[in-house]
Amino acid sequence: MRTLVVAILGVFTGLLAGFVLIEIIAAFVAAQSGGWMGRTWSLVAGFGPIIMAIAGAVVAIIIDNKIQRNKGM
Repeated sequence: MRTLVVAILGVFTGLLAGFVLIEIIAAFVAAQSGGWMGRTWSLVAGFGPIIMAIAGAVVAIIIDNKIQRNKGM
C-alpha cells in the first residue's frame, strides 16, 4: 500500500515537473522560431508530461525503497 501511495505521489510530481519543463522548452522554441513549432516539438510537448509522470513514479519508488532499506539497518 505504501508503494502505491509513493507511486501516485511520484506521478503527480512528475506531471507537474513535466508541464513546467515542457512549457519552458516550448516557449523557448517558439521564441527562437518566430512562433512556429515543428512536428517534433509538438510531439515532445504532447507526450513530455506523460513520460515525466512515468519517470516520476519510478524515481519515487526507487527513492522510497532506498530509504526503507537504510532504515532497516
